[in-house]
Amino acid sequence: MQTKNNNRLSELDTTPHWLHSVKVKLEEKYELEESNQNTQIKHHCFIDDKELNYKIFTDANDKILAAEKLEKSAKLSELRKYLDFKTIPNRKEFRKLAQKFKHKLMAKKYIAFDYGLEDGILNSKALAGFIANQKRNIFKMLKEDNLNDTIVTLLIDNSGSMQGLPIAIAAVIADLLTQVLESLNIKTELNSPPYPGRVSDILHIIYKKALTPYVKAKKNFGLMIKEGLLKENIDGEALKWAAKRILNTAFKRKILIVISDGIPLDEITTTNNIPHYLESHLKSVCQKLEHTIPLELFAIGIGHDLQKFYTKSVSIKTHDKLGKTLFDNLIKLF
Repeated sequence: MQTKNNNRLSELDTTPHWLHSVKVKLEEKYELEESNQNTQIKHHCFIDDKELNYKIFTDANDKILAAEKLEKSAKLSELRKYLDFKTIPNRKEFRKLAQKFKHKLMAKKYIAFDYGLEDGILNSKALAGFIANQKRNIFKMLKEDNLNDTIVTLLIDNSGSMQGLPIAIAAVIADLLTQVLESLNIKTELNSPPYPGRVSDILHIIYKKALTPYVKAKKNFGLMIKEGLLKENIDGEALKWAAKRILNTAFKRKILIVISDGIPLDEITTTNNIPHYLESHLKSVCQKLEHTIPLELFAIGIGHDLQKFYTKSVSIKTHDKLGKTLFDNLIKLF
């Protein structure tokens, strides 16, 4: 039985009952089609690793899994409750930030005018034309910005250094951001980078798919704090993978946000390759995405400056500044 969402961020839902049924069927159809692709992203090869002098020893054991495939529903619910408990001291502040962000974003829905209309708000600049030529198209109307043609992907660092409160804070911020954007009909996806190496196998985790409603994915956010889940990151491959997913969507505007607390690191890959092998790959992927691919890339570094990789990035000293930094910078993108 579906429970009522009493979250203060939610707006009153006036959608007719029959339309809810249609939406659910469309979401189920999307998820079925996505699962039938065997999680292999079919997209043009926009980044050729051969050009970047980057090699993969084997991808035979690589996996892309949804969070609900990694743990049973009861365990995910338990982890979600623990996440809520662990972040009680921070939730009030983060909720205020989320509300402020939502109000600013709602205000940006109306930022331009349609001119030359026969009714609406009088356009004083067109009065001269009306007097001279008796033109009736002298009115204007506020034009609604099409926010629902936007998708936002969050790629959150799942390295071991994020364990404890940092990953919990990141999970809660992602949770609140997802709620706000979904309430404004902006689609979101939440992913993690792969782990462990590139000599060894990798695992991409999808905590929330773009068209999956928040209420269905809510408990998945708790998986991020599961003990033993966080390993090492291959950031270049993670960024390339997340970019392919977002580029495969039909949304006009695509925003990809990376949250990380360090440089790419996998001990076995680093040991068996030239120095800075993984860093060089990440830098090359960033350059390709920023200069040749139609998406907006932004990064937040926690205790680490990411500007040598991402042109558009900010750094914060501690994880408790993540909420304000994310919401303040995301509103600038809209």
